[in-house]
Amino acid sequence: MLTPRNYLRHLAPYELPERLLDSGAPPLLLAQNENYADASIKALDAAQDACANSTRYPDPDTIHLRSSIADLHGIDTKRIVCARGAMELISLLTMVYLEPGASA
Repeated sequence: MLTPRNYLRHLAPYELPERLLDSGAPPLLLAQNENYADASIKALDAAQDACANSTRYPDPDTIHLRSSIADLHGIDTKRIVCARGAMELISLLTMVYLEPGASA
């Protein structure tokens, strides 16, 4: 069984400090992808446009996205892999490179 490096096993988990506002109410805590401000009109319009076509599956080959990235960076679209998040990309990589019974 793999074990973490010695110094990592002794790290304490990260905990948010307890904080209260001057009023005694808890503060609004935001993660990295949240915003306290309202969405812009442009973002709302883009979301509405996207919803208008939400009855169709997205292009599974991400042709338009890969083409745009390839044009921007001057590389072949065949060298670009797009995934719907890091977990999907990790899953794709393990399916391609790990043999049955292997572990990573």
